[in-house]
Amino acid sequence: MIKFILTFLAIVILSDRTSAQQHFQVSIKLDSSLIGKKVRYQYDNGKRIILLSDTISKKTNVVFRGEYFSTFATLDIIYVNTDNTFYLSKYLIGNKPSEIDLYYKPNLD
Repeated sequence: MIKFILTFLAIVILSDRTSAQQHFQVSIKLDSSLIGKKVRYQYDNGKRIILLSDTISKKTNVVFRGEYFSTFATLDIIYVNTDNTFYLSKYLIGNKPSEIDLYYKPNLD
C-alpha cells in the first residue's frame, strides 16, 4: 500500500513539472494620464493566480515574463482612479511577445 501511495505521489509531482508549460512576455506602456502607483497586475497561469510585485507599479514601461500551463495566460490589469472608481481589464496572452498600451480617458457622460 505504501509503495502505491509513493508511486502515485511521484507521478503527480513529476507530471506537474513536465506538463506542457509555455512562456509569455508582455510589455505594458502606461500613458501619463495613469497614476502608476494605482495600477495592479496579476495573471492566471492555468494553475493559480500570481500577483505581481508593487515595486513595478511606479514605472511607466513594464515587462512581464512568465510561464503558463493552459492555452493562454490571462493577465488582469486593475486600476483605481483618483475618484476611487475601479477598472479591470483582462487580456489573453499567448507564447508570442505582446504589447499593451494603456491610457485613461474619463467618461464625461
